[in-house]
Amino acid sequence: MKATLLRVTSLLALVLALTAASAYGQGVVKRGTFVVPFDFNVGQRVLPKGTYTFSSEKQIMRIQSRDGKQNLFALPYRTRAGAQSRANTKLTFNRYGDTYYLSQVWLPDGVGRELKRQLPTGTEVSMNVSTIEVLGAGH
Repeated sequence: MKATLLRVTSLLALVLALTAASAYGQGVVKRGTFVVPFDFNVGQRVLPKGTYTFSSEKQIMRIQSRDGKQNLFALPYRTRAGAQSRANTKLTFNRYGDTYYLSQVWLPDGVGRELKRQLPTGTEVSMNVSTIEVLGAGH
């Protein structure tokens, strides 16, 4: 009887500990949904235009399309905090000619995650260069 009670108590304590850790982990994840109206580059991949959810936990950023077909993980090399409003979620792209490269991701936590700068190859470097911002879907 005592052994059974000890097992049940231990199991209950384990379940409570895992539930608390799970709830804490959910609070740490930051998310933003964006409608990107053009194809864009992240690292070595080109993602088609569409609706994407960006989420971040610690230093890993996940990019997932609404249909679930595109799923990518990126490691920002630098974070920026401060001046960005918590309500102003946005993506920043560098555009060279007709090619877009994801540069920064600002999520509701007020922290900007900057990706390693990508430069196009060949003649694209001398083309029109600009910065494009896409606001979160809730704006």
